[in-house]
Amino acid sequence: MYARRLSHGFTLVEVMVAVVIVAVGMGAAILAVNQNVYNASYLRDKIMASWVAENRLTELRLSGTTPKVEETTGDAEMGDVRWLWRQKVSETGVANLLRVDIQVSSELEPQGSLISLSGFVGVPIPASEVDSRWGGDPGEQ
Repeated sequence: MYARRLSHGFTLVEVMVAVVIVAVGMGAAILAVNQNVYNASYLRDKIMASWVAENRLTELRLSGTTPKVEETTGDAEMGDVRWLWRQKVSETGVANLLRVDIQVSSELEPQGSLISLSGFVGVPIPASEVDSRWGGDPGEQ
């Protein structure tokens, strides 16, 4: 009467559908991993650039001299990478206080800055101008 068909495996169409599903899934996984690697690299560079900018501002504060109101450039090495920095010192309108804007970029991509940092540097006040309300000589502490 009826011929009974014995099934011992998958048809070609079923195998092809399974391969396509696996390929699409693997492609999405590879894209996700690639994006994570890029983000980790970008964040590492941004953190390093931030440290370079903070170090530059700290160097200005600890130098003991008043920076000139001008724009200067330089470089620093951190994490086996050469970083390029550009600093602009400007007046604030407040006596004895200067504003410092620092931008840092990597040597590999010097066009765009990875980080911008703004800070303030105090100009030392001569001892003759110290207000007696603050305890007299600034060295007495």
